[in-house]
Amino acid sequence: MGFEVSHDAARGMVDVRYFDRVKVADRGAAMDQTLKILAATNARRIAIDFNDAVTGSDLFQDTNAFATRVSTNAVLRHCRIAFIGAQSNRFNVVVETLAEGRGYGFRRFFERQPALDWLMQFAPGEPRQSAE
Repeated sequence: MGFEVSHDAARGMVDVRYFDRVKVADRGAAMDQTLKILAATNARRIAIDFNDAVTGSDLFQDTNAFATRVSTNAVLRHCRIAFIGAQSNRFNVVVETLAEGRGYGFRRFFERQPALDWLMQFAPGEPRQSAE
């Protein structure tokens, strides 16, 4: 299992961190854990950090299905989501491209602190802003 999901109650956010080689099935499991936290709390901020991860070798159809699942989830549409990863890290590029084409709102950051600052700019429940 190449991920860790935690609830940061003080910030009202879910922190997802990927590490090692991560397959789409792992990402689906992390999403399931995230959705459970969102259902049980008022958190609507999500930091997804893939600085320490590399993508597993998944079939395009599996990656495409995951991107569809993420981009069509009604709960996630009400969240502010920050993807965090070095510019050289190609971990999330396929999912980002596919999900963005389906209207999934997120913003990409190359460093963690600017992402957290952006997430904290708005209170839970305020409209999220898509990629800028």
